[in-house]
Amino acid sequence: VATRPECVTPSMLNCNVDFIYGITLNQFGSFIKGSKLFILPLRDTNISAGHMSMMEAMASGLPCVASKVRGNTDLLEDGIGGYLCDVESASEFANAIKKLAFDRDLREQFGNANLKHILEFDLSEITRQMQNIYIAECEAMLIQAGG
Repeated sequence: VATRPECVTPSMLNCNVDFIYGITLNQFGSFIKGSKLFILPLRDTNISAGHMSMMEAMASGLPCVASKVRGNTDLLEDGIGGYLCDVESASEFANAIKKLAFDRDLREQFGNANLKHILEFDLSEITRQMQNIYIAECEAMLIQAGG
């Protein structure tokens, strides 16, 4: 698990999980190679770069399990590219992780959906959408002005 040291509690150190600190976004792509799924249990989206890591995971074709918080809900389609869980519900996270851990076909289905969906957030796509908005607004202003 890649995280910040202050996020790890003493009880978490007794589980069968390795905690790795200081992973940069540039290193993240190679870090997740070989992973079966991506988990992002964010509580506070105001201080996190987690969304960028989820975008990277989606672009790598990984299914995702994430908390139902702003940002995650914008990126992940629940039941299509993974699962969105109540941030306070460990059982929701556990059930979602179990479903994906034991169902290779579902992981592949969700991963493929994420590969397609993440293209909507590509810079060239966002630029095209913004241009269309501005063109439509300019055309509406011209019509209103009688020109």
